[in-house]
Amino acid sequence: MPHSRVKMLPSFIHHDLGQKLRFGLVGLINTASAYLAFILIYQLSGRYLVASVLSYGIGMLISYVLNRSFVFQADKKTGQFIPFCLVNLTSLLCSTSVLYLLVEGFSMWVYLAQVLAVGVSMVVNYLGYRQVFSRGFSMSGFAAVFKQESRYFDVWALTQWLLFIILLAATLYNVQMSVFSDIAHDALPYMTGYSDKFVSEGRWINFALFYSLREMPSSLAVIICDTAIFYFGYKLALGIRKDTWFALCFGLLIVNVPYFTMLFKWPMTLVPGCVMLAFFAYVKDKFNPSAFLLVSGVLLFATYPAFYFLMPLLFLSTLRTASWREIASFVAVWILGYVLGYLVANSLVYAYSYFFSDHASFIQFAHWRRSTPSTDLASLMDNIAKSAANFERNALYISELSGWLYLPLACTVLWALKQHVKYCIVVLLVVFSIYASVLPLGVQVPLRSGITLPIGLAMVMLLVESNKWRTLLLVLLFIPLGYQMHDYNYGYTNTRQIMASIMEAHPGSENFEHPEKFDKVVISVDEPKMTAFMLQRTGSNAFKVPSNLRYHFIQPYLYKHGWPRSKIDIINDPRIEVNGDIKVKPEGRVLFVSLD
Repeated sequence: MPHSRVKMLPSFIHHDLGQKLRFGLVGLINTASAYLAFILIYQLSGRYLVASVLSYGIGMLISYVLNRSFVFQADKKTGQFIPFCLVNLTSLLCSTSVLYLLVEGFSMWVYLAQVLAVGVSMVVNYLGYRQVFSRGFSMSGFAAVFKQESRYFDVWALTQWLLFIILLAATLYNVQMSVFSDIAHDALPYMTGYSDKFVSEGRWINFALFYSLREMPSSLAVIICDTAIFYFGYKLALGIRKDTWFALCFGLLIVNVPYFTMLFKWPMTLVPGCVMLAFFAYVKDKFNPSAFLLVSGVLLFATYPAFYFLMPLLFLSTLRTASWREIASFVAVWILGYVLGYLVANSLVYAYSYFFSDHASFIQFAHWRRSTPSTDLASLMDNIAKSAANFERNALYISELSGWLYLPLACTVLWALKQHVKYCIVVLLVVFSIYASVLPLGVQVPLRSGITLPIGLAMVMLLVESNKWRTLLLVLLFIPLGYQMHDYNYGYTNTRQIMASIMEAHPGSENFEHPEKFDKVVISVDEPKMTAFMLQRTGSNAFKVPSNLRYHFIQPYLYKHGWPRSKIDIINDPRIEVNGDIKVKPEGRVLFVSLD
């Protein structure tokens, strides 16, 4: 088998070599024409995306004539132009996306970026043109896919793929908001080291990869994370129900879980964990389940521990028919995997602190986690109440748009509890696992870590046999999750844009872009009054905590312009009133800023 795969590449190259050479020649003519048009339009308009689209249209007209008559020497058939245009629209989407990512995400020279984008479009075009001209693909042939034996259109098949396109468009819109939004104030690019995080969290893989991850563009990191999450969701659905269309839609649904977009404000930190989720979903059938759980427990605890609680979902297809004893054994190993991950992380933290600090210590949770270890029955009950409150906050958040959207799913859950008890028990264990895991230490479960609840709810719909009812449940769950993802990204971006508009309102604000000219920036602000002003102006809950103004808004704004934390000095200076004004005054090597 490996030898045959090696032969596939030369076979692909030599097969229809003359056709490929003709395609290459036409490609050169077409590319040169389109690229010259791009340069001309860009010079005239100054808008590279507009230039890309218009030049692509010019090249498409030339391409249709030459590819049909010269390259593929196709018979003249009706209905080929529309598929040709669809291929080009697909190619345009791919090339423009690559161009935008390279220019905005990687700050690449626009002309070089266009060359690479054209390369992508050429690959897509050849594969598509071959279908249209060599293999006789036309609109009539395409329509036959959606026709029943009675020659009437299969309305349901058309509806399914139309729905997929809608869900895909909504997902891409949400993802692009996440890709191009600001990252968190304590994301890796703003950190000089990871040792403090390592000691407080035990994520030794992130610690080992810190310098490599820190250099990764945030937009690329978000794309990698979302792609991995999509694949994980796709494999989850395909493992229960062998329906490719529904698995694709299910993957899109999982991407829209709002807690992921919250997590991806630390995108580089999440890359190892997300890639591991996708990897484990791919290899789970190739390993013994016990070994799989133990290894994934150690590795995921070293990246993002909450992901480990999702592992049993990969085995639901076998657990649903297993004996109670086998399920109990599986759960025991699952718990052991988490404990093993915790012990390995603690051992490495202890070893690191022993050799590289004044005294050896185990994992020391950050103060915001509010650790209250369970030392007796009363403290245990308090921690149970704390976890219950965290779970309630999670449930209320995802049902914020309307609880009525969950009514059909709630009825389905009641049905599933009666008809598929073992399946539901495993899903419930997954849902509550993250909240149960913190009971001994009594730490806070942040909202963004509550991924098990929405994914657990989504897993229930996979039990439904009726395709139409299953699709309805998916849509009703997609609406609130997609809405919350959009609402979070919009609010997150909007508050930071308002903060940036205030910071840039004074003529001297251009000094923010030149940190190399100054030894320090001193910002004077009445934090309580300015926070109240921003709360009134934005309505964002982020401004209910005065310290967020300093750590989540002012400092990150300066980080984006290259100011290191050591050069930023923020002074809380009371004022009579605050109007959102700013004064910027450079004095020698110090930049003085007053927020009034």
